[in-house]
Amino acid sequence: MAYLMRGWLANNAKIEQQLTDEKKLYEFTDAFFLQGLIFGRWIQKTGALNRMNGYSIGDMIENPAYVIESILRDWLFVERNRRIDTSSSATKAVLDGTVNGRALTVKIDDYYKYAIWHNHSTGFKTYIAGYDGSTQEVILADADISGAMAAGDWVTITNIQGDNLIDTASFDVVGNTTNGTRDGYQLARYFTERESMRDIIDSICQDFHLFLTKSGMRYRLACLDRKSAVDGVFSNPLKQNGVPLLQVWLSPLDSLYSQYSFKHGVDGRYEMVCSPTGSTYGLGATYEGKCASAEMKYRQVGREYGKIYENIYNGMDSKPTTDTTMHRIAKSTIDFYTQLRAMVEYQGDFKNHIKYEVGDQVKINYPTLIPAGLNDWEYFLIYDKSIEAVNGIPTVRFRLIQI
Repeated sequence: MAYLMRGWLANNAKIEQQLTDEKKLYEFTDAFFLQGLIFGRWIQKTGALNRMNGYSIGDMIENPAYVIESILRDWLFVERNRRIDTSSSATKAVLDGTVNGRALTVKIDDYYKYAIWHNHSTGFKTYIAGYDGSTQEVILADADISGAMAAGDWVTITNIQGDNLIDTASFDVVGNTTNGTRDGYQLARYFTERESMRDIIDSICQDFHLFLTKSGMRYRLACLDRKSAVDGVFSNPLKQNGVPLLQVWLSPLDSLYSQYSFKHGVDGRYEMVCSPTGSTYGLGATYEGKCASAEMKYRQVGREYGKIYENIYNGMDSKPTTDTTMHRIAKSTIDFYTQLRAMVEYQGDFKNHIKYEVGDQVKINYPTLIPAGLNDWEYFLIYDKSIEAVNGIPTVRFRLIQI
């Protein structure tokens, strides 16, 4: 089951390929820190509509869900090194490449609407209120207060089509300040060398037990926690020659551990530990008992799970509390890796199953194959989805794990 904790790229080759081939990739000539990013307009607005998640423009981005969203909007959905060819007013600029050869790449009306305009020559920033694709004229929401916007100015445009490419509701379920599944979790990291955006996002998802997937054109975020309610019930698997296309097995024994070492902070200078015989302050008898159960019930004596959490700084040594980000992740990890779980492969018809995505959680009601106590009771998380054909009929194949 280690592949589950690898995070967002597990079984998501399409996303990996997109981030590898994307022409607008994060450029290694730029640099940024994952503590110090500031929310832009997108945290409060989806297009012209209000977005309610407890955060405001100008707040520091510390929640892992919104760090990922910022990387996508502010570093992936971008066009850099553009130059203004003509400007007829403080709110209008044409970037067609006829003068300076740095044209915008798309000629579709309003394609850049609600994207963020950064004029590096004047230092002015606002959002784009309209775009004429035929002339490639950008209309700004606010006049450039410098009064100096002119032909030749260097421009970057970020968050291009961001509201169409991101499922904001899924990110807010994880990150909102009222009941977000990762509310209060803090991400802080520094870099000693350049890393790709893909690797950075993957490491965040690993550390915070998140899944970033793509459904159609939109990125969705989900986490490895049991939801308060399922997204649906699977009860009618397809059959081939009268045999239901549903298989059940147990997770392997070698996916269980009885000892844990969680290193975090700058260069992993802090450490939390847990074993059947003792633990770091804040874990205690409950989690020592889970480790003991893994040893006695599954004979996993001395198997250690060790990891450096490079995106987590705070922990028992840096804050006098048992509810830090590292404590929460440590508890979640021990819960996950100290018990066997049912694994399921299920194939369903296209019409009724295409709507389900990686990260969704369902019950399975099929008592002839699902054991009593699990059937129509336990939650199963979808960790893989593929579209296939059975006897020439399109079907949806899922792989799920008891959560």
